Amino acid sequence: MEKETTQENRLQAAVEHLFRLMDDRWREGITLEELAAAAGYSPFHFHRLFQGLTGMTPAEWQRDRRLDAAVRELRSSRHSATRIGYDSGFSTQETFIRSFKRRYGVTPGQYRRRVTDITTMEPKMIDMESVLLAGIPCSTDTSKDRNITGAWEKYDRVVCAIPNRKEGRAFGLELYETSSTQQASNHRNGAFTYLAASEVERQTDDLPEGAFYKLLPAGRYAVFTHRGSTELLNETFRFIYEEWLPHSGCTLRTMNGGGFDLEVYDGRFHPTSPDSELDLYIPVV
Repeated sequence: MEKETTQENRLQAAVEHLFRLMDDRWREGITLEELAAAAGYSPFHFHRLFQGLTGMTPAEWQRDRRLDAAVRELRSSRHSATRIGYDSGFSTQETFIRSFKRRYGVTPGQYRRRVTDITTMEPKMIDMESVLLAGIPCSTDTSKDRNITGAWEKYDRVVCAIPNRKEGRAFGLELYETSSTQQASNHRNGAFTYLAASEVERQTDDLPEGAFYKLLPAGRYAVFTHRGSTELLNETFRFIYEEWLPHSGCTLRTMNGGGFDLEVYDGRFHPTSPDSELDLYIPVV
């Protein structure tokens, strides 16, 4: 056991070092052989260990950094998509467009138009009764939303075994750590717990293994409709928390001392369609 822990710590330290290295060189890219040599592993062994630790290959990690940079530029600059693709480290425009569409479900040009649509969104205000949820949790963060797909996959496997489940909607409850909610500045930021869940009528003692209950409090919510791929959810959240909220006259409500918000999936949600819709509930007063 001690030997396994030592190896895990060594890999963790190596990966953290390599992340810092890759932060400086993600545009030009670093080969698997270079990374493996820096970590002291064979390329095959390092590739397997890196993917097990991060959920992606080194090449995928570097590609995602390039796409993140491209998204920021598309949102904030007037540069052409062609220039942004090259500046973000993609060797050809075709590779940039293909990678961008595979991740976000739209082309860079369509994304830029969609950001314009997001900035004109206005929510509807509703007063909602409390809702009892039961679902599968995971730990993640607002920069990558890692592990959420795994939570939904496990939810899909056990959903039929959740007692007293109400049909028609699914819920993604985001519970932000107190230190990460930054209530004073109204920013959604940092680590959080995500619950892939169903609404249930009442609580029992026979939930599937790994599931738990959470009571969503009654109160006022600002409801925004997100359109398109869930890969673009962070863009909608960014607009809500950084642009709409500071000028809305509203403040956030908390639950048990921490921030929260809610994704609501119903019949309008189609994960492979650019016209898919889901609602985001932001607790406000």
